[in-house]
Amino acid sequence: TKTHIHRRSGKISTTLGDYHRALGKLPQDRQVLTELAELHWSQATVADDAQQHLQRALAALNVLLESYPQGDEPPETLLLAGRVQAQLGRLDSARTLLASASQRSPGNVEALYHLAVVEMRCGRTGDALHHVREGLQAAPNHEPSRLLLDEVRTLLAQLNGPQPRY
Repeated sequence: TKTHIHRRSGKISTTLGDYHRALGKLPQDRQVLTELAELHWSQATVADDAQQHLQRALAALNVLLESYPQGDEPPETLLLAGRVQAQLGRLDSARTLLASASQRSPGNVEALYHLAVVEMRCGRTGDALHHVREGLQAAPNHEPSRLLLDEVRTLLAQLNGPQPRY
């Protein structure tokens, strides 16, 4: 579609306008909501107005999540919503969403990794260790998880003495 061409060519403001016009006609369109949220999420890492993009991504994700029956939300959507909440500093909400994503998609290394990161930020080092280990069981070569495992072990060693190797 024209919107996808704009997105691939880097015409972000035109792409955003296309998505918003589409939502004006079909406000519950899950694909449009997903793509809009993903675009705002991607812009939050490069744009000067990152907080605004995060807020807009979250608004689209909230509408998207509400369009599903309770318990049927896709794990990918929960994962993205959890990452956005974490980026906004809403760690309790992020933790809930990421835990749901990891429960709905057992062994999802991305969900488990981001859940472990949030647990670390909340000071729940033991829970972080559990989640990062669970992720590494599913994907032993996931480098971000391996690095986080080292970080968790270092912190636990400082607090409690050495931990057994994974």
